[in-house]
Amino acid sequence: MKKILFLIFAFFTLLVKSQPNLVPDSSFEFQKPCFFFNPTQTSCTVIPYDTCCVNRLFSSQLTDIDSLNLTYRYPFIYSKNWVSPIITTPDFYWSNHPNPNYSAPEIHLATNTFWKCGYQNPRIGSGMVGICVYNLNQNPYHEYVSTTLSKTLRKNRSYCVTYYVNLPDSALIICNNIGAYFHEEKIYQRYTDAQSDTFHNNLCKPWLHPQIQNPTTNLLNDTAGWVPVSGSFIAKGNESYITIGNFTPPSNCDTLHRNINIWSNDLRSVFSYNAYYFLDDVSVIENRALQNDWDDTLYCPGAAINQTLKVWQNCSNILWSTGDTTQSIQVNNIGTYWVQANTRCGIAYDTIHIAYKDISAYHISIANSDSIKLCNNLLPLQLSTTDTLFAHYQWSTGDTSKSTAIPAQTGAMQAWVSLTASYQCGSSKDSVYVQINPTPQLNLPTDTTFCSNASITLFGASNAHNVWSTGDTTQTILVTNLVEQFTVSVTSTDANTCVSTDSTHIAILPIPTDLLTQNDTTIYVGDSITVTAIDNLQQYHWSIGDTTQSIRILSPLFASGWVRLSAYTFDGCLVTDSIYITFKEKPPVELPIIIPNPQTAEELFKVINLPNGSIVALYNALGESIPLNKHPYPIATGIYFYHIVLASGKELKGKIVVI
Repeated sequence: MKKILFLIFAFFTLLVKSQPNLVPDSSFEFQKPCFFFNPTQTSCTVIPYDTCCVNRLFSSQLTDIDSLNLTYRYPFIYSKNWVSPIITTPDFYWSNHPNPNYSAPEIHLATNTFWKCGYQNPRIGSGMVGICVYNLNQNPYHEYVSTTLSKTLRKNRSYCVTYYVNLPDSALIICNNIGAYFHEEKIYQRYTDAQSDTFHNNLCKPWLHPQIQNPTTNLLNDTAGWVPVSGSFIAKGNESYITIGNFTPPSNCDTLHRNINIWSNDLRSVFSYNAYYFLDDVSVIENRALQNDWDDTLYCPGAAINQTLKVWQNCSNILWSTGDTTQSIQVNNIGTYWVQANTRCGIAYDTIHIAYKDISAYHISIANSDSIKLCNNLLPLQLSTTDTLFAHYQWSTGDTSKSTAIPAQTGAMQAWVSLTASYQCGSSKDSVYVQINPTPQLNLPTDTTFCSNASITLFGASNAHNVWSTGDTTQTILVTNLVEQFTVSVTSTDANTCVSTDSTHIAILPIPTDLLTQNDTTIYVGDSITVTAIDNLQQYHWSIGDTTQSIRILSPLFASGWVRLSAYTFDGCLVTDSIYITFKEKPPVELPIIIPNPQTAEELFKVINLPNGSIVALYNALGESIPLNKHPYPIATGIYFYHIVLASGKELKGKIVVI
C-alpha cells in the first residue's frame, strides 16, 4: 500500500500562528461515544442527526453483520462539535478509533475488500471526516458537516476561509464543487417523510449560495496530499454557523472520471461510484491586520492618551500611517491611524480613530417636570429617565434602575428626589421637587341601620368645601324624619384641590307610635287607675319608677300630672309615650234621699256622692235586709233603716220613711 507524501505549507502555517480561528475543533480532534452497536440493527437511526456527526452506517444490502468484523463490542464514535445538518451520514475517522473500519491511516471497512478506501493520514492531529459530494448516477445524495463558530461574524468585516480535502485512492469520480456556506440559523432535518420535501438528501437549493466555492481551476484530484480550498468574503453580520459540502445540483457539477481499474483488489470500494472526499483542517479567520478588535478609541476629555496599536505576528510588509514598520506603535495623541500589512488573504488595511469622547449628550434628565404637586390618593408616583447613555443609576430613594417610585402614603411629604447617573467619564445629576398633599379626611359611618325616630349628624371634612348629596354645603348636616332607606354622600375639596369622597347607606327601622292603651283621664282623689303599655316592647321604664308592662295609679299617693313610659322595641329602638292624669277632690257624701223614678212609679234610694268601694246596707222595719243590686236602689213605701260604710271607713246610719 502506498504511503502519503505530506505537503507542509509552511507559509500558511506561519500566517495563522497568531490569528484566532473561529472554527472550534477545526481538525476533528474531539470525539464522543454513542450507543453500543446492536447486531440486530443495520443502522443507528436512534441517534439524532442534530447531536452528532454520524459514522458511516451500513447499507441495507449487507445482511451478514459479522462479516464486517464489527459487533456489539465496539461502540460508535462521533465528533463532539461537528454535526450532519440533514439526514445523510458523513463519516468520522480517527487514528485511535476502537472500530478498525474508521481508524486512520489505513481507511477501510473491515476485511471485506468491497469497502476498502485506501490509505490516508489526517492532515493535522488525529481526526478527519469523509463526505460524499456526488453520485455517479446523479442521484441527489450529498453529505455535509456543520459546526457552530466560536464567534458570530461581524457586519462588513472580511473573513478568510480555508479547508483541506483529499481524494481517496479508490474514488472513481472527481468533483470540484465543494463549498462553505455561512448562515445565522441551524440547518437541521430529521429522517422523516413528512419533512423530506424540505431537505431530503442535499442542500442544492437555488436560494442557498455558499460564500466560499472551490474554483474550477483548482482540481481536487490529489489522492496523496491535501489540497486547500480557500477564499474570502464580506460578512452580512450575525452568521454563526459554517456548513461544508456540495451545494451545486448534480446536473451542474464539475466532475471528472479517473482512469483507474476499480475492480482490482486494492481499489475496489463502494466509494468508486461516488465523489467522496476526506476533509480536515478548517479555518475561518478575520482578514484583519490589527489585533485591536475595535474601530475607535474614545478617551475622557483631559485624560492622558497612551494607546498601543499592534498587528498580528504573522503579518508582513507592515506600514503605519506614522511611517513606522514595526509590529506595534505607541500613540499619545488623538487622531486617525491606519496600518497596511500582508495577511494570508492578501493585503489588509485597517483604520482606528482615537479621539476625546463627546460628553455634551451626557446630561441626565428626569422625565417628569422640575416640580410635582400631587395629592396622596394619586400615589404611587413613578419617576423615570429615558436617557440610555449611562452605565449606572442611583436615586436618592435607593433604587438603582432607570426608574423609582414614591409609594402610597396617607400623610404629607415635601422632598427633593434626585437621580445621579454615572458613565465612563463622570456623572450627571438631576432633581425634582415632590410635594405630596393629604386628601381631606372623611369618616362617614359605615352602612348602618337607624330607628325612624332618630336623628343623625354627619360630619364632612374640616378646612374643606363640602358638597352633600342633600344639597347642603356645611361641614355637618343633621338628618331627621327618617321614614325610608337612603344614601348620603359628600365630596370634599381642600385648598390644594385634593378631593375626597365618602358615602353611607342608612336603612330605617319602623317604630310604634301609641304605646299606652289609655288616654288622658281624671280620677277622684282616693280612687286608682291602671295604666297598661302595648305588647312587643321590652325594658319598660315608667316615670314613677316601675318596670312592668302595667302600673296602678292610686290617690292620694300621686298628684295630677304626666305619667311617662320609655321602652325598647325588639330591634333596639327607644320609644316613649305619656298620659296625663288629673286628680280632683270628691264632693262630701250626703245622707240618703228618696227620689222618684222617672220611668216607673217606684221610688229610688240614692246616696249623693257615694265613693267607689263604699258599702250600703238597707233594712225594713222588721229588720230584714233589703237586697241592693244597683244604685240608686228602687224601694217600696215603708220605714227603712240604712247603714253606710264609706271607702274611707266612715260609717253613716239613719232612718228614712218612704210614703
